[in-house]
Amino acid sequence: MIFRQLINTSSLALSYLLADKAGGDAILIDPQATQYTLLQALISEYRLHLKWTLLTHQHRAVGNNNNPFPDVPVLGPQEAIKHSGQLHIGSTPVQVIPTPGHTHDDVCYLWHDRLFCGDTLHPAGCPAPNGESLPGSWYDSVNGKLFTLPDETLVFPGHLNDGRTVSTILEERRRNAVFGLATRDLFIARVNQLADNGLAPADPPHPGAA
Repeated sequence: MIFRQLINTSSLALSYLLADKAGGDAILIDPQATQYTLLQALISEYRLHLKWTLLTHQHRAVGNNNNPFPDVPVLGPQEAIKHSGQLHIGSTPVQVIPTPGHTHDDVCYLWHDRLFCGDTLHPAGCPAPNGESLPGSWYDSVNGKLFTLPDETLVFPGHLNDGRTVSTILEERRRNAVFGLATRDLFIARVNQLADNGLAPADPPHPGAA
């Protein structure tokens, strides 16, 4: 397989190129239009056939109007879900996991042992809420769908967070103070309080802290 993580140095957004090396099929997750030259070079270098551009949510990264590859279909969250919850790179499945919360139509993508979660989950924290956020659904999506994945699943977020570009489900379940260690009611209250300010929920105290 081929896997590349790309960082937009101005926005700190993370994008991903995934490919089946044998068959040459590839997909992009949340690419930035400003990365066109680099992406084109990688696709040419590896002799890939770009099959789709996948978005984790609609207000993130590209849309049809600024797609780096206009001839390649852009699958937003709803279009991706319609593919019976599963896409393929060659013979390898890419599971589509609906995770509403940060926005109403967020999805995550699971490929091999790697989870691409956009703005649903950041290492050891929570992305900033916005006017579209549904805090109860968000908490349920993370705890009910993502935290039930195998411990060793690698978590790749949509933005650089304190210099971190990857985590694991086990680490997030045990150490994420916003999701893993907070109650649902506390999470909802914090998101509702801070959403208008565009701030991420402050970490609640660790259990047992003074």
